[in-house]
Amino acid sequence: MRRPIRIFSPFFSLMLVLLSAFAGNAAPHELVIAAASPPHFNPLILTGQMVGSVGAQLFAGLTRLAPDGTPLPYLASSWTESRDRLSFLFRLRENAAFHDGVPVTAEDVAFSILAGKRYHPFHPMLEPVAAVETPDPHTVLIRLSRPYPVLPKILIPSLVPILPRHVYDDGTPLPVHPANLHPVGSGPFMLEAFIPDQELRLKRNPHFFLPGRPLLDRIVYRFFWDQSEVPSAMVCGGVDVYPFASPTFLKSFNRSYPFGAIRATAFANLNAHILIKYNLRRKPFSDRKVRKAVALAVDLPKLAEHLENRLTPQYGPIPPGAPCFSPISSRTDIDRANRLLDEAGYPRGPEGTRFTMLIDYIPGTDFFPSVLHVLRSDLERVGIDVQVHDSPNFAEWAHRIATGRYQATLDGLFAWHDPAIGIHRLYTPNPTKRNVIWSNTDGYDNPAVPPLLRQASSAADPQERKALYARFQRLVAEDHPSLWLAAIPYLIIHTPGVRHLETTGLGILSPLDAVDTE
Repeated sequence: MRRPIRIFSPFFSLMLVLLSAFAGNAAPHELVIAAASPPHFNPLILTGQMVGSVGAQLFAGLTRLAPDGTPLPYLASSWTESRDRLSFLFRLRENAAFHDGVPVTAEDVAFSILAGKRYHPFHPMLEPVAAVETPDPHTVLIRLSRPYPVLPKILIPSLVPILPRHVYDDGTPLPVHPANLHPVGSGPFMLEAFIPDQELRLKRNPHFFLPGRPLLDRIVYRFFWDQSEVPSAMVCGGVDVYPFASPTFLKSFNRSYPFGAIRATAFANLNAHILIKYNLRRKPFSDRKVRKAVALAVDLPKLAEHLENRLTPQYGPIPPGAPCFSPISSRTDIDRANRLLDEAGYPRGPEGTRFTMLIDYIPGTDFFPSVLHVLRSDLERVGIDVQVHDSPNFAEWAHRIATGRYQATLDGLFAWHDPAIGIHRLYTPNPTKRNVIWSNTDGYDNPAVPPLLRQASSAADPQERKALYARFQRLVAEDHPSLWLAAIPYLIIHTPGVRHLETTGLGILSPLDAVDTE
């Protein structure tokens, strides 16, 4: 993949700002976001940081999230759950239209939800949907195979965008449809221009269905290969927002640019965490004793301390602070780890090494190298030689993981605002066998897990639901299918003139129709 042109040196950024001001080209209602170039703009086939962010501006969903994680009306003006809890009835806004002027109807909603059920990598998320009926153009009846109270939380634009059926339903498989790069949605912004590896420009949708929205005239995503270039661009006025920043990055920013006026807003409801995902189909990590030994060898409190106590150690599949989290504790035990590795048939060699652990990681992530440094030190004590595979770009890393050409990978994942979205996808076998990252690519298959997850996501009582997820966490923690490391508080770093980011339910993964600039 060709690297982006590095246009934002501090000198160039300052000159750009000055020239724009003198020329009278300043755009007070333009928001510039530092980003990585997305592969496409359709969250229905892949929900990642950039695809989800851009998709939430181009497309609308039936619902959107409040800052506390509750669903709010969006394309749907209202909804009701049936008494038997086996269906939801959604009423659509009658003034909603796609960017090409075609009205949004129930047929578009039915097409999109069923397409998501087939193609979305978070396949358990829509598994309970049995049928979607369209009694009239502005009414959608979603029938369920079991009670599923979380459904309105799922039907948001960054997860289940409503696609125009008249564009997508032409026989072309959704994952390769050309409209994924030439989107026609009903969201607050429309595609203006896309220059691969340089920038993406979205312009205001003048016919958006919410009166007076959006407040911005334009959103510009500027693509950076090197994150170290972002702070100078922000200080010089070339960037307004840097999302998905770690606390380590924020501290480095403040140390390097103490004169730069910036603010940091915490991402709500994402519940990000980092972990090592094993390839469970290959030795040595197909052996649970080996996986348990690694967990006993890694000192998670030391990892958190090394990263300046910005992380919260995590010992199970649901990160601390996420909905339905229950605490699971563990202690480092080097002696027991060594015994387990001996029992698993991996004795130390002449130089004390048992085997090499090759770890992939997403390139360009600011603090992952520090995490790998700590892991290498810890695992060396039990005879595991940690080596790192550096992928040249995100696409190469994603291909290696999706096709199973890895031994272990360090990854950052979102638990989202409900376990049915961010957790089920990782521990439920994928019946479609699609090679898609951020799903169950590692081959974990415990027959006791899927029924327990279905029961938990069907429960209406919050306490019952939490108790069922506690059982799930204990069960999976005994299998050690991943090495969970820590919950991480991702931040949105932005200039003081950016307003109302805190009102969004998912930061820039939310529609930015209420965000403005001074």
